[in-house]
This record gives sequence, structure tokens and C-alpha cells, in this order.
Amino acid sequence: MPNPHPRTEEFKQKIRKALTGLKRSPEFKQKCSIAMTGERNPNWGSHHTQEHKEKQSIANKGQIPWIKGKHHTEEARAKISASAKGRPSWLKGKHIPEETKMKMRASQKKGSENHGWKGGMRLSWLRSNAKRRHGALSLGHESINEPFPGSEGHHMDREHVIFIPRELHRSVWHSLERPETMEKINTKVICWLLGVKIENRGEDPKEE
Repeated sequence: MPNPHPRTEEFKQKIRKALTGLKRSPEFKQKCSIAMTGERNPNWGSHHTQEHKEKQSIANKGQIPWIKGKHHTEEARAKISASAKGRPSWLKGKHIPEETKMKMRASQKKGSENHGWKGGMRLSWLRSNAKRRHGALSLGHESINEPFPGSEGHHMDREHVIFIPRELHRSVWHSLERPETMEKINTKVICWLLGVKIENRGEDPKEE
């Protein structure tokens, strides 16, 4: 919806110039906050009708957010970081009543009915584990076998995952970015699959 009272660029520049460098005192901010709190707020008790919400939705469709494609400079990030240091969290000292917690739990749908459903525990675990271990690497989740108690998913390569005993998985440090480490762990995995035991380094594998 077009602005019925468009501001000229000259007018905007005057406003910018007048407000640049202007700082409000904590006392002034507190007074403004009190003046607009609760029943003093002009919108107190009012609610948008469903018709009005639908009109807003239609009017906003197709519009590009003002911040899209914009990024803070390193200088701006440093200023934001410095201004936030030492500031207590707005949630500090506050506690959610147990009754409210129970209502929040009851409102969360379970399983595939939940808006955050991503295929179940197994698939979610595979995705989160791959993201945690390999960061920005693009990995697949094609399982070779089924998980079992005490197992962990191991990427034989970027696509295939095999579930192996936790102790075996953690016995050799490995990374897909270090082929020599993958060769060591994958050799152990193949021996485990074939029932072959490697007793000492340098010796030939022996069948159990």
C-alpha cells in the first residue's frame, strides 16, 4: 500500500541530520517506557481482525525485505559486540512458572504432526552428527546397515554411513579431509565386518 504522505528526500535528510548523534538519557528512556506501558499504550486491548490480517498478508507478498543482501561491516560488528558486553540478559532472574511450562509442552505436537519434523530420530541424528563432525562438508546419509545399541554412524565416504561399535569408531582419529586417516579407520571397519581381528600393528589380520 503506497504511503499517502510521501516524504521528500530533502525532508528525510533533515530528519537524519537532526537525529544523528542524539543520545537519550536512561531517565528519559525510562519515562517513555512507563508512558507507553499497559493501559497507557494506545493499542492496549486492541486486536487485528482476521480480515485485516489477510489484507496485510496480501500487501506484503512479493515485497523484498529491506535488509536482504545487506551485511554489517567489521567495524559495525565490533561496535555491536562492545555495546553488548556486560549487559545482563533480559531473561536473567526470570523464571517460567511450572504451569506455563506444562502448557508449552502440551501445545507441542509430536512426531510427524510437529512443524519441525525431519524424518525421525535416526535421520535427525545422522544429519546433526554429520553437521557437528564435518561442518560445512556436504555429506549424504545412505545407510549400509541398521543402528544397534552402542553403535555410532561412520561415513565410509561422503555418501555412505555404516553403524559400527562406538569403541571402534573412536579408536582412530579420522577426517574425510585426511585420506590417510580414512584408510586406517576403514581398514578396521572392513576387518570388523569380515570378522577379522588385527592384534598388533604390522601383523597380518587373523580370522577369529
